[in-house]
Amino acid sequence: MDSMDWFDPASTDASIQTQKLNHALKTGGRILLRSASIEPWYIQRFEQNGFAARRVGARFPGSCIDRVNMYASTWICTKVRDVKETPERAMSVEHLEI
Repeated sequence: MDSMDWFDPASTDASIQTQKLNHALKTGGRILLRSASIEPWYIQRFEQNGFAARRVGARFPGSCIDRVNMYASTWICTKVRDVKETPERAMSVEHLEI
């Protein structure tokens, strides 16, 4: 999930992705994500789209988060509620560039 670090915060891409993840999971389903940031901007998008987010690991100067020590934080986002489909999310696959 660290791909979301590359999303443009001004676009709707992160909201669309979190809505799709919400739709794919049952309540209680979890997502593990890692980020180059201690406080990723898109965590708020998960929370707005039916997830409870909890940071479970953080790398601060002088410490390691894992053996690779590449990411600054690790998060678990748990689906706590369903979200309604938005027009952006309802876009069909034929409209996507692949």
